[in-house]
Amino acid sequence: MNNKTAGVINVAADLVKAVSDIRSGHDWQEALKDIRPGDNHPILVFPGFMTGDRSTSVLRQRLTALGYDARPWDQGINLGQTREGDMLQRMADLLKRTYMDSSRKVSLIGWSLGGLMAREVARQHPEQVRQVISLGSPIGGSPKHSPIWKLYEIITRITGRYEDVDELTKQIIQPVKNVHCIAIYSDNDGVIPSSIAKEPCLEQNENIRVTASHLGLPFSSEVLKVLGDRLSQPEEQWIPYTPDSDSPNKK
Repeated sequence: MNNKTAGVINVAADLVKAVSDIRSGHDWQEALKDIRPGDNHPILVFPGFMTGDRSTSVLRQRLTALGYDARPWDQGINLGQTREGDMLQRMADLLKRTYMDSSRKVSLIGWSLGGLMAREVARQHPEQVRQVISLGSPIGGSPKHSPIWKLYEIITRITGRYEDVDELTKQIIQPVKNVHCIAIYSDNDGVIPSSIAKEPCLEQNENIRVTASHLGLPFSSEVLKVLGDRLSQPEEQWIPYTPDSDSPNKK
């Protein structure tokens, strides 16, 4: 079996698993019954590649119900960075406005490509960021390992967003200094291999394994339980994540 065929099979399996993850999300309130209420601090949620705010609307609604000020990114469809760097600049401007408006540090949650971009914004402005949580994001290696890499390459070339991926990889795999970064990853992810979805093993970082599919990450009750736990940690008083005995976790 060649890599292309294996990639198609992985993506297809991810689609099937996503149906189960979305269904599990219907019981999200039960999953969070033991999670402390939110403190209303602001959260910006960044969508994945080729998706927009609609794809994260369910997640934001649930975070709002938990007691957080969950906000969209309001940047349209996420097609990645441009040569001019304008997308990251717009994200940085949004972060600054949110930070100034709330007078509080902002948590950043990014799904897939959104998580990678959230880390880069946090790298530029760590003083405005409370924590970064990535959901199945290619932050620990080259995105060329993803089965949808060719699609990404074609679209970014057409839209003028092509970059030197090898140079970009050298940057993104570096730890984000002075920011608590949490990577939520899954061995069932059919789009972003778990091998490149983890943070460097440093004291300020966490890697938390879940069972969700890539497409199901924003909808899974298991993922939401992890998010609720991590977001509820008092600022500057981080305690390592301790999952239930039946929920796998890996540092």
